[in-house]
Amino acid sequence: MAVHKISEQFHGSLSVDWPCPICHQKTLQIIKDSFITKESAETRGCWSEDWFEPEMSKSVFVCMAECARPQCKEVVACSGIGGTDRYWDDDIGDHLENWYRPMSFSPVLHPFLIPEQCAEEIRKPLTASFSVYLSQPGSAANLIRITVERMLTAIGVPELNDKNNRIMLHHRLESLEGQYAPYKDTLMAIKFLGNAGSHTYDEVNIDDIEAAFGIMEYVVNDLFSGKKESIDILSKRLHGKFGKQ
Repeated sequence: MAVHKISEQFHGSLSVDWPCPICHQKTLQIIKDSFITKESAETRGCWSEDWFEPEMSKSVFVCMAECARPQCKEVVACSGIGGTDRYWDDDIGDHLENWYRPMSFSPVLHPFLIPEQCAEEIRKPLTASFSVYLSQPGSAANLIRITVERMLTAIGVPELNDKNNRIMLHHRLESLEGQYAPYKDTLMAIKFLGNAGSHTYDEVNIDDIEAAFGIMEYVVNDLFSGKKESIDILSKRLHGKFGKQ
């Protein structure tokens, strides 16, 4: 299953490719009567200035969306930002068009479907990253890193050394071997992303997170498909570590 690019901007037609949070099909449709957009105070104050160009405008929007599947009909609230850009069309030539980009959804949308067998201790931080990555990609990077730490615990990679000191994520990943060795380089990229999210405010962007989701979608589905190891064994390891929290 491919990762849904929920971050993609849309235009005045209000056509979107958002996955329903219940049935996970790309069947959410914006309820047009609910769509409200307003220009920012700064934009309204600058419209009369000679130097102001339409492409400088900023706006915000809110709307409701509903799943088009009759057996589902889930509803979602969305808010985001907007602006104006110049586009080229073969039929109408050069023209200005408003664009909109979502920043938050309630309930949260899933860029990819987490398998039902996935342990709750892994599901929680991963789902939390879904809820914040559009507005705070750095925070999402940290949550994905936490997810990786818990995945390693699930497959039996030690967290503490002989002196009862915590083992760094880098060294835990380096220790992967056997059937889990293919995860090493893949998950190391997540570690570097998490480092960037921890140490800088704006180095990590939304595209970085959606690339990380592509990695996580592969690993989580591979790990909890039953191909690698018994789901019961994976869950028991996690419950032993996190079950008392």
